[in-house]
Parts: sequence; structure tokens; C-alpha cells
Amino acid sequence: MKVGILGSGFVVSLFLEAATKLEEMKLVAICGHHNVEKTEKIASENHIPFVYFNYQEMLDNPKVDTVYIGTPNNLHYEQAKQALLNHKNVILEKPFTRSFKQAEELVELAKRNKLFLFEAITVVNTPNFEKTKELVDNFEKIKIVELNYVQYSSRYDNFKKGIIHPVFDYQKEGGSLRDLGVYNVHFVVGLFGEPLKYQYYPNIERNVDVSGTLIMTYDHFSCILVSAKDCSNYFDIRIQGDKKCIHSTSAIDLYDAFTFVDEGKEETYALNVHQEMFYSELSNFISIYASKDYEKCYQKLQNSLIVIKIIENVYKEMNAMLGLEIDQTGVSANG
Repeated sequence: MKVGILGSGFVVSLFLEAATKLEEMKLVAICGHHNVEKTEKIASENHIPFVYFNYQEMLDNPKVDTVYIGTPNNLHYEQAKQALLNHKNVILEKPFTRSFKQAEELVELAKRNKLFLFEAITVVNTPNFEKTKELVDNFEKIKIVELNYVQYSSRYDNFKKGIIHPVFDYQKEGGSLRDLGVYNVHFVVGLFGEPLKYQYYPNIERNVDVSGTLIMTYDHFSCILVSAKDCSNYFDIRIQGDKKCIHSTSAIDLYDAFTFVDEGKEETYALNVHQEMFYSELSNFISIYASKDYEKCYQKLQNSLIVIKIIENVYKEMNAMLGLEIDQTGVSANG
């Protein structure tokens, strides 16, 4: 896999921590739009031979066969589409796109051109998650699922002063659910599939959800998913059955350990052997790429489509409540 990186922000640094440890992933190029000095420094420190400040020029490089997109949320769709139209595989950071329609278009483009398209979502690509799914599938009945992913944002103090970073900008697809809650939703959808119904109860400031509780309802149980960027708490993951349960105090994006209790007998699993946050997901993508397993790639994308449909519908309802009209490009129609 010969990768061109789009972006130079914090998430790119996390990507590089893992990518540089994987021999099968060759870092060929990087494109940064705004910070020339930072982009050149990243290239130098990571021995990346080609540096661009024009995205199309990087896509024109025949040595790049895959693009990693680590840019702000509102840019994901157009940049992924451009890469696919230039016959490049894509690793696209979460959240996938603004809308189900956009996500569906990207998936169809990938299928039509026989390209790989991956959503970079850590939790569902970990060995711990795979073990959790194996165990949960053998629960007789699920009763209650509770997830709490709360992190006081380093940008929240500025937000309260009126300095709005993209993660808190409703016009740039900011918000707690899109930034943190997406891990919760992927976790639940990965385990149980599409819910029968769902309802979001957000705490809103300056037209964006700074925290909130999403309730996803299945046939015989409900899931309570809390995400917040405006307060602090313990991380908590609980899957409760009639005689079995799973509990973790790990941040859900890492999901580095959990305890399985079966009628009083406890066993702890810590199967994620690599410290780098993105290592497991990139390893999975490389394996699928190397074996040309397009079917597995496209199966994983079905969950991405379910997740983005849930998030889109939640934000549509929230924006309608606030009287906001947001088009597909993220521009407020009513200013």
C-alpha cells in the first residue's frame, strides 16, 4: 500500500505513529493546504519523499495508490470523491460524511471502480472488539447497554469565549456526537446492527451539541450512549445480559481492555498488543488490501452507512428544532 497523506493536523500525527511501524505501508507523499512549514517538517521527520500543497497534484502522482484523508469533517466527502475519481483507494477519517446520500455515493464509486474505501474508526478494528462480539453473540438475552465517552475538550474554553474551532462549529460538521459519539454508535452497530429507532437528547450551546445522550432501541433492549466535550467523567462501557455482562473503563476509541463476567466468574481480556492507537485498524486495512478482499471491505462499509444514517437523521432533527437550515456543503441557508 503506497500512501499519500492529506492533512497535517493532530489526527495525522496519530496516523503516522502507527503507519511508520507497518512495513507494508509505504508513505509516499503528503499534501498540506495551510501550514507549509509544518507539512515540510512532517515529511522530513517521516522520510516522505513527495510534498504537495495542491491536492490534485498529489493525486496525479502514479506512485500513490491510496490516500489517507485526515482533514476537518466538512471536507471529507469532496476529498474522498476526488480521490476515488482519480482511481485511488481511500482511508477516510471518521465521521465518514455529512449525509447518507454522500456516503452511499462514495461506496458506489468505490465498487464501480473496484477500489478500496475504508472508514478509519478504531474501536471496531481492535482484537478486543472482535472478542467482545464473539462473547456477546452467545448472550442469551441482552438487557441494557451503557456507554459513556466523555472528554473535556481543550478547545471548549475558547468556544465559551466565542473562538470557534471546527470541532465546535455546526457549519463545519462539529459537535459531540460526530466527534466522540460516533465511536459509541459504531460500537453498538458493530455488535447489534441497525436499531429499530433512536432519539438524541443534546445539550446545545451556540447551535452545536457540546454533549448529549443517544438512546438506540433494539427488539428487546435499549442502548444509552453518552458523549460529551464540555465535562469530565470516568469512561464506562457496560453490556448487561441476564446472566452475563461485559464491563470496561477504557476510552471507547482505544478499548484496550474489558472484563467478562459469566455467572460470577470473571475473565479480563487485553488483546490489543500495540500501543499505537491506529495500529489495529491500519493492519486490518493492509490485510484486506493485500488479499484483494473487496467483499470484506464493502461489508464493513455497510455498517458505516448505518452509522452515518443515524447521525444524519439525529442532526436533521436537532437543526430543525433550532431553526437551522444546513445544506450538503455545510453552509447555513439562513445565516
